[in-house]
Amino acid sequence: MRLDKLDNSVNIAILTSGKIESLENIIKYFESYLDVNISCIITNKDFNTNILNKYKIDIYKTQWYKEIDNIITKNNIHYIVCSDFSEILPPNFCKKYKNKIINLHKSLLPKYQNLSDNDIYKNIKLNKDDIAGISVHIVDIDYIGTILFQKSIKIHDSYDVTDIKIKIEDLSLRFYPKIIENIIKGTYKYLYK
Repeated sequence: MRLDKLDNSVNIAILTSGKIESLENIIKYFESYLDVNISCIITNKDFNTNILNKYKIDIYKTQWYKEIDNIITKNNIHYIVCSDFSEILPPNFCKKYKNKIINLHKSLLPKYQNLSDNDIYKNIKLNKDDIAGISVHIVDIDYIGTILFQKSIKIHDSYDVTDIKIKIEDLSLRFYPKIIENIIKGTYKYLYK
C-alpha cells in the first residue's frame, strides 16, 4: 500500500528500459519515505508492468523526449533517476534538467563509458580486469557529468561473465538507492553551484 506523501515531497521520475529488479529496488527503498515520492515511471520499452501495480505509480511508455518532458512537467518532477535506461539522453534534454538527472553506470567511469551492461561484463573478462565496479553520476550534455560515487570489487581470474554480472549488479542494488537519497537530501551540495 502506498503511503500518502507530504505536499512538499521531492518528486522523482524513473526512466527505465524495463529491468524490474533494479526498478523495484528503488521503489521499495523510498516506499516508506513521506518526503520522497516516486511520481512516475517512464519506459522506452514494452515490459510486464503487472508486478508494479501494487505501488500505484503512473507508468508511461514513450520514446519521444518531447512527451517525456511533458510528463516531467505534468508531475512536477524534481529529479530524474535512470534505472537501467538503455538510451543516451539528448543534449537539449540534459541541458534543460542540468544537475537533476542521476544515473548508475556499471563500470568504474570513465572506463567502458559507452558500452551496454553486457558488453561491460564481457570486456572486464576479456581484458582480465582485476577491479570492476559501479559509478553514480549526474548526466550532462557530455553524458558522464560529475561522478558522485564509485564502488569497486575485486575480480578473480576464476570469474566468468555471469559471475562478474552478479557481483556488479549486487553492488548496484546495494548502493544506488542510498546514493539517490543522499543527492536529493542535499548531501552533495556542490550540485547546486
